[in-house]
Amino acid sequence: MTPSACADEGEAPRRLLAVSLAMVAAIAVACAPAIRVALPDVTRGTTDPLGHRTIASLAAACAPVVTMTANVGVSGRVGRQRVRGSLQVGLSRPGRVRIDAVAPFGAPIFVLASDGRTTTLVLPREQAVVRDATVAELLDALIQVPLTADDLASVMLACPRASVDGDQSRLLPGGDVSAADAGGVTSFARLAPAPRLLGMLFPVSGQRARQIAIAFAPGGSGRRQIDVEVGAPAAAQLRMTLSDVETGSTLGDEAFVAVVPPGTRGLSLDELRRISPFAAPQGQ
Repeated sequence: MTPSACADEGEAPRRLLAVSLAMVAAIAVACAPAIRVALPDVTRGTTDPLGHRTIASLAAACAPVVTMTANVGVSGRVGRQRVRGSLQVGLSRPGRVRIDAVAPFGAPIFVLASDGRTTTLVLPREQAVVRDATVAELLDALIQVPLTADDLASVMLACPRASVDGDQSRLLPGGDVSAADAGGVTSFARLAPAPRLLGMLFPVSGQRARQIAIAFAPGGSGRRQIDVEVGAPAAAQLRMTLSDVETGSTLGDEAFVAVVPPGTRGLSLDELRRISPFAAPQGQ
């Protein structure tokens, strides 16, 4: 007797969901290089207002940009799984985001949409939906990167937060600078040849003590590269390559509301975590 013949009524949809999520996990034939984010050590810095002034200036320069759309190629690993996939991302500050995980053909693998009040994850291929969860909770369940919608906007726009705390301003060895905001997010900048955002460090609260380290690197041919490393040891190491980036476009309210077809079944956040191929091991 095959396992499917013994499965209960809910087991087959769960397996289908796991298979669809695994479509974004591709086991590489050759070993991919490790994606490591090495940010300066702020404990080796000295208190200096230059960090505050530099980060605040960078934040002011990009603050007027409130919308963004981009195609995002994602590669790396989450847990023990190799990851390769394509996302279509739309952002509107404050608090609004839409992420479509596109497949080579057919319906998207998932659609995550938040209008700042309501957040929904739709899995069209399984006719399933997750409600009553935050953007950070859903991203944690999907790829172990628990960023809020506004955190994600800061990362995708390479735009530090404006609320920089002057008491956490540092001049670092080698001439880089840093400053932290009231929420504990530290931004790093390189001064030469012109000031630019080097990286960000997000603390993560909750059951698993982690930090999300972000590094920004310019890409060629109009592309931008963002490296992400979560935790120590790393729960996730991802490289996001942004292309077709557009900012300042008008994005209507409907862009941030996911369409839930009739007959779609509800899925809990805990169930999503249990069946995700990228779920954190028990005890972490």
